[in-house]
Amino acid sequence: MSYNMTSRRWVLATDDYNSRLEALNLAKNLTTVPKHPRALMEHLGAIETKIASRISRNDFTCMSSSFALLHSDIDCEIIPPPAKKSNTETFWRRHCFAVSLVKEDAGCGEQKRVSIQQSCFLQISSLTQMSQRKTAICSRCQTIMYPGGAENHKRGYCADGARQIMKKGDDDSLPDWPQPQGIFEKGTHFYPIEFLKTLQKIYEKLIVDHASGSDIPIEYEAFTKMLSKRTTTDQDGTVLFRLFDLTIPPSTPDKLIILRDGRKHLRLDCLSG
Repeated sequence: MSYNMTSRRWVLATDDYNSRLEALNLAKNLTTVPKHPRALMEHLGAIETKIASRISRNDFTCMSSSFALLHSDIDCEIIPPPAKKSNTETFWRRHCFAVSLVKEDAGCGEQKRVSIQQSCFLQISSLTQMSQRKTAICSRCQTIMYPGGAENHKRGYCADGARQIMKKGDDDSLPDWPQPQGIFEKGTHFYPIEFLKTLQKIYEKLIVDHASGSDIPIEYEAFTKMLSKRTTTDQDGTVLFRLFDLTIPPSTPDKLIILRDGRKHLRLDCLSG
């Protein structure tokens, strides 16, 4: 469930996926190229869209003619392709109702509890019939947004606090998902002090401790990409980070903010020299 994933869970899920992929490829004498957490994240977004569409249409027929799947509670084995299309509902019914795509109402009592099938069908089908449009997926964090509204995904900003989409007419770019917590808030605020603290933590982990691989949180990778895109160096050696058009706390020391080419920049004296 995309709305229930955290950066740490993505790393663990990717490690599990890669280990299984390696075992399968080893049996076939194939070389394994490990997947990045972002690849699984984007794929889940695509799969959730497909599942939501099938539930809304009450269409679970598998039209694939390449293979058929037999499922049990233990495993799933591939059998030779049939002579014609399978036209069975076994595959999609199993997977569409494996988990709920929306967060359950915490206030529901025992009398209001319904099965995952009923919950998914009623909520997704109702929304689709009203809107007649594709299931909304956040283009930044790949989380399914509706149904569930703010329960699945806040309006206008992602779980890391960064803005979901740019303002109309804004030529800036969004920071990569996911950013470390505390730097952005509700898509409207940016905290320079938390940014600098995070920069120090990342420096210590990558440069001092020489961390690599799965030891590096994906937030740190997203942060360094944002840092690289928006950092410049003045002729006098001053390193500057171009700020977003967001509200900055009034408690931010004035000496940290510099105006260059009509845009506010944050001094990164810790990187100078």
